[in-house]
Amino acid sequence: MTERLSLPIIAVTDMRAATLASEFIVTSTTAREPFLGPEDIRPGTFIAAVGADDAEKSELSPELMWRPSVFVDVREQCLTMGDLHHAVAAGSMTQDAVKADLAELVAGSNRGRTRANEITVFDSIGTAVEDVAAAVAIYERAGSGRIGTPLRLTDAQR
Repeated sequence: MTERLSLPIIAVTDMRAATLASEFIVTSTTAREPFLGPEDIRPGTFIAAVGADDAEKSELSPELMWRPSVFVDVREQCLTMGDLHHAVAAGSMTQDAVKADLAELVAGSNRGRTRANEITVFDSIGTAVEDVAAAVAIYERAGSGRIGTPLRLTDAQR
């Protein structure tokens, strides 16, 4: 039986301070305007952007998308909606700048992060089984290493 990690939950009152202190950021919102930019992250950050699941939604600024290594769940879908779609439309990056899709990573035909200070973005627009598998893997890895802090956003940040 897997041991459950029990960490205190704290309220976040300053999103930028929280993201700058984080190695892993997961965005899962219904935002229609980007709220996370390059000034909000530090070297080595992994961002899982999973909320922008239609052409009108956006969580990451196009300026943030050009800097990191970008990985996607399904390339063709991400080019039609979500944060990759907005970054390509804004001219911040091209579709060829996507480092790999999830199938390539799982098959081992492409590598993920190659440097400790590399900023990586996983842009997912809703292949649900892949989202759940990725979230479980991240949660279990954090729990097994006893790293991370559960956070609860306050109403002021919604």
